[in-house]
Amino acid sequence: ADYNVAFGNANDYDTGVLVAAISENGRNNNAVGETIGTFYTTVGVELNSTTTPSLYYLCLFRSPDADEQNQNVACAFFPYSQWLGGVARNAANGNGGATDTLKASAGINLGTQFTTAGGGVFGLNLTSINAAFTSQNGILLVNHLKNEDNYAASFANVNGSFTMHVRDNGSSGTGTEQDPISFVYL
Repeated sequence: ADYNVAFGNANDYDTGVLVAAISENGRNNNAVGETIGTFYTTVGVELNSTTTPSLYYLCLFRSPDADEQNQNVACAFFPYSQWLGGVARNAANGNGGATDTLKASAGINLGTQFTTAGGGVFGLNLTSINAAFTSQNGILLVNHLKNEDNYAASFANVNGSFTMHVRDNGSSGTGTEQDPISFVYL
């Protein structure tokens, strides 16, 4: 349930952000020998730094069991030169590490437009780039940015900014997990 994708750039990670979504609402493979019944998956995006150039890949996990699972998925690549987006992570790619690295479109800076409250909670305020770039005028697509069974969600705030969370696939509570995140504003 890992899918390498490439978009013809010298380095996809440096050029733009990849956003993905599961494209079917539940799946049942019992007719072909599986016995788990209907299942649901989440998709994350990860950087494949073992390739040259660096590419993204998609990682799918069955919820809430945390095992990798194949399912139909869609993705889109958003170049930083044309869209407002980015990827935020820990430079050492460690679990629970502080978000200290941001690759993003011009004008989106770590600690200013993109902020972290810790514990898997992030903020994005694009109004300093353009007053029209508000949560009332656009949407924010997000993905968890690691090959783990987590997912990301975004919420529009009344002040025009966004709040983003990374959550564990197997958790039904409100808890968050400190992990990387990717985002694009449309």
